[in-house]
Amino acid sequence: MSKVLLKVKDLSISIKGAKGVNSAINGISFCIKSGEILGIVGESGCGKSITALSIAGLLPDCAAVSNGSIIFDGIELKDIKKDEFRKIQGRDISIIFQEPMTSLNPLITIGKQIGESLKIHYKITKKEIKQKVISALNKVGLSKVEEVYSSYPHQLSGGMRQRVMIAMAIVCRPKLIIADEPTTALDVTVQAQILSLLKEINREYKTSILFISHDLAVINQLCDNVIVMYSGDIIEEGITKDILMHPLHQYTKGLLGSIPSKDKKGKRLVNIPGKVPSIEVKKVGCSFASRCNQAQNKCFSEKPQNFQIGKDHKVSCHLNEEGEKDYAI
Repeated sequence: MSKVLLKVKDLSISIKGAKGVNSAINGISFCIKSGEILGIVGESGCGKSITALSIAGLLPDCAAVSNGSIIFDGIELKDIKKDEFRKIQGRDISIIFQEPMTSLNPLITIGKQIGESLKIHYKITKKEIKQKVISALNKVGLSKVEEVYSSYPHQLSGGMRQRVMIAMAIVCRPKLIIADEPTTALDVTVQAQILSLLKEINREYKTSILFISHDLAVINQLCDNVIVMYSGDIIEEGITKDILMHPLHQYTKGLLGSIPSKDKKGKRLVNIPGKVPSIEVKKVGCSFASRCNQAQNKCFSEKPQNFQIGKDHKVSCHLNEEGEKDYAI
């Protein structure tokens, strides 16, 4: 049985704005086991990225963990000092961002940028650093790696830059990789290659991956388990195939219904009305109630509990409080 690598418990994150302090994450809990790929899915503004940034120690100055704990490999990350956290960043926890051009320094060559983590975390020679960087570039499937090593970011294609970001993430063989929508800006063919590469890294290095996406179809290709987030809450979670085959929350059903497929050809895709509420809006009851076509009176006044449906499936929805299994989409 795999050990728990990351344990997030009752995590709340607040953000300081012009009108005061607002809650962005509302007491969420989840675990990632060693070698597991966990997906977090939801629309923009649901809290996926800020959750990831809190784990990586990269929250902006306006945001802070206001409650709960983040335990990584037995260490409480919330309480350690910045200089101690820097020993973990890049070496044990690495992150792949959505847009490489905003993450890569345009004035520094690819080789130097990838080698920076090795230089910070290990006492090795320049020759050894270059060897490891070249090995990482080969690993992510880039050709003419010596040429790429000496190139600048603008000289590479979008797909090549994303592979460079993955090489940067794996060069220190971290225990956890956080991938924050790394395929969104790529075409379908390159996206499939990147997903395949991440799966290969997970399989070969036994690296745990926290994969963030707004697309359940992408989650299905990669992730063992999935968390569905909405407005700072986890509203459904479980084994990916169970969630996709038997979604229980109306929001999850809406996300699935909006995915194009062969059997939906010529049919109108599901459209979830409205939008994710701002964190400045005071939440009463279920935060999805105003967009839900099955909402009852108590949905607007009482926040639903987290109900266990089967062994590994949980959902926060009043429609399932009796253990109902309404699998219709």
